[in-house]
Amino acid sequence: MTKENVVSGTMLPQRFEKMIISEDSETETYRCVRCGFCRFACPIFDATKVATFNCRGRIMVERALIEGGLPIDQRVLDLLYTCTLCKLCETHCPAKIKVTDVMHHVREWLAEQEHALDEHKAIASNILEIGNTHAQDPAIFKEVFGEIIAALPKESSTLYYAGCVGTIDYPENSLAGIKLLKEAGEEFIMLDSEYCCGGYLNWLGFTKDFKKEAEKNIEIFKSRGIETIITACPMCASVFNNDYKEVSEDMPKAYHITEVLERLVDEGKIKLTRPLEAKVTFKDPCHLGRYAQVYDAPRKLIESIPDVEFVELPETMGEARCCGGPIRVPYTALRNDLTDEIVRDAAKLGAQFVVTSCPTCHHSLSMRAYRERIRVLELPRLVAYSAGVVDSYR
Repeated sequence: MTKENVVSGTMLPQRFEKMIISEDSETETYRCVRCGFCRFACPIFDATKVATFNCRGRIMVERALIEGGLPIDQRVLDLLYTCTLCKLCETHCPAKIKVTDVMHHVREWLAEQEHALDEHKAIASNILEIGNTHAQDPAIFKEVFGEIIAALPKESSTLYYAGCVGTIDYPENSLAGIKLLKEAGEEFIMLDSEYCCGGYLNWLGFTKDFKKEAEKNIEIFKSRGIETIITACPMCASVFNNDYKEVSEDMPKAYHITEVLERLVDEGKIKLTRPLEAKVTFKDPCHLGRYAQVYDAPRKLIESIPDVEFVELPETMGEARCCGGPIRVPYTALRNDLTDEIVRDAAKLGAQFVVTSCPTCHHSLSMRAYRERIRVLELPRLVAYSAGVVDSYR
């Protein structure tokens, strides 16, 4: 079956340079039958109401690029880089098109052809030259965790990995998770200094750079005898479990802190006894939910806290909205639109707290929830408060 048979009408005449992506991803673009089911799912389309800014529209543009029928201009770049890779469209697609895989390969080609956004090049440079997304002095890691690292065992097969956002923006949440692990008697180590997992490099199309970053981290894990990684960030866990496997099969299994806390509470090693009289909802992170299929653990933990009234958002679990965090640079206003929808839904429920299990979601929600007088918490902080290992959830 030729591509002309798959697409109604004829292919576009070639007037511009053809985009070259993997054969599998190219085939995926021609499997789209333009049914429009993705329009009901795409958060970017919901915010912009522009047809090309949803999955179907992007795939049509990608076809045109493959056929050489469209030039690369700023509008094309905007619609290709505003996809948050949240996978919500994939849950609605009857053809089960691997949209995120296609987008990875499209961005890889854009980066190779020097079409990457300047803001994304800056993020890549920060990761490769400094070691984190924020361009912060790596010494900040020791400033935040130095005393804790000194008190931990020198050797262990389990590593706690805080990540960039969990170290630089919200260290109190990482510290809460660490205190809970110690309270439960878990043995683990932390590195003297961390390198970024490199997930954003892969997301933005800097594939070769990502592989170098992955190889560097994998070698560190091997040298320390690491068999299990506990992450503060679900994106880090997803990158370790999936993207790193494409670099090396000899990669430790990664678990998000939410999964570990559920086990420790079940085993009675952590007891949730301090009450919180409040109405609480939970925002499912894309990487913990649709990427890792972890839905029950966070709800089980929240509902185990005395006096909490737990309420679900209208779109939840596999249908949960993306906060827009992955595109906040440079599309901050669009990120805000996506986050505002979640906050408004929480306000309609009368929720006093929005809890999440992702530093990026926490950041996005914190930037907007104050408008509705809603507090935002990361789950480890809330669990640590109820377990009595921190004095305040703030």
